[in-house]
Amino acid sequence: MKKAAMIFLSLVVVMFLATRVQAELVFDLDFGQDGIAEQKLDGVDYWELTPSEVVWIDVYVSNVPDPGLISFGIDIAYDPSQLGVTPGTETYMPNWYITSAADISTPGDIIMKGGRMFPGLAGDNIKLGTIELHCEAIGLSDIWLYDTDRCGGFDDFVLADGSGLDDEFCATGIKLGSVNNVPIPGSFLLLASALFGLVGIKRKSI
Repeated sequence: MKKAAMIFLSLVVVMFLATRVQAELVFDLDFGQDGIAEQKLDGVDYWELTPSEVVWIDVYVSNVPDPGLISFGIDIAYDPSQLGVTPGTETYMPNWYITSAADISTPGDIIMKGGRMFPGLAGDNIKLGTIELHCEAIGLSDIWLYDTDRCGGFDDFVLADGSGLDDEFCATGIKLGSVNNVPIPGSFLLLASALFGLVGIKRKSI
């Protein structure tokens, strides 16, 4: 009898752990919207920007268990002294029927929310939204993801059966990527100054 009880208990533990592993969400950024895996820096996606350059970034979630997501809410945090988000460029996938414009009113935070009717979205590479970032100043800026209320009482990631998945990442957040704002190469500046000089000489000769 004791042996049967131990076997049953072991099965329950294994099933619980398997469910937890399956439900562990994986978030990813696609810089440049090219569908190609980015260069990694310290295990996260890495991108370089020069002054006045912009990059479109798709935000994905994978490993979503059945019966699938019917709502999401994310807070993407970045360093506003080094990066800026362009108003009006935030877009959503068509399959998120219930959406509102991203909230970028607080510098350093992008709040994005979406919802849909049944069925939910399960599996990998589910696009949550798109943002456009531009270089503000030289330096390395990490990009983090949290749920919108940062472990408050509201579930942002909800499955079609009503269960929430926020607890998996809300307490610590998830480091999604790094953007390195680099100076324009000196050779380019030298070439540009030479071109401007030639234009000036041409104007004088005219």
